[in-house]
Amino acid sequence: MAGPGDRRLDLPPLNSRGMTLIELLVGLAIAGMVAAISVTTLSMVGLAVAWQHTAVRSGDPVWLALAAIARDLRASGEWKGCLGPGNCAGSNAHYAPNAVIADGVRWFVDDSLWRCAPGRDCDRYLEGVVAATFVADVVSVEGHDMRREEFAGQDTEILEVILWVRGGGRYSCTVRKTGRAH
Repeated sequence: MAGPGDRRLDLPPLNSRGMTLIELLVGLAIAGMVAAISVTTLSMVGLAVAWQHTAVRSGDPVWLALAAIARDLRASGEWKGCLGPGNCAGSNAHYAPNAVIADGVRWFVDDSLWRCAPGRDCDRYLEGVVAATFVADVVSVEGHDMRREEFAGQDTEILEVILWVRGGGRYSCTVRKTGRAH
């Protein structure tokens, strides 16, 4: 029980009147606008994530092609890079401005990425590749490292393979010869 010296918080009597129709409509309008902005923002984020996944996945075939080229290069004992259509494609049916040859397996671009194995027909490996460059780090007679697109022999240790695809994408991998003492 409260004594005469206790102070109490006197509250006015509760009004059971509620909200007017206009207050209710204004509150619903504000809540609707907040919900619309939230849904729009979340859907834009979802679209951006989906677009990013699609962009990342679209490069997968090119990375697999680079891995196949790297596998052939690592398995070979000697690499050769050539320039000029007469001696690069290895076939009169193909025009290739440059190619890389690894133990007879030729990789080049002629409207697609091609792989030609010795004693077999050339296989179209990947469509959509518009250009390829094969750049080797070779040691000159003077002992200096040089980057060259035309190379041959055992002096090549590292090779960079660059593929360009339709739409301007550029993909690259670097391969080092394995199994040799340094």
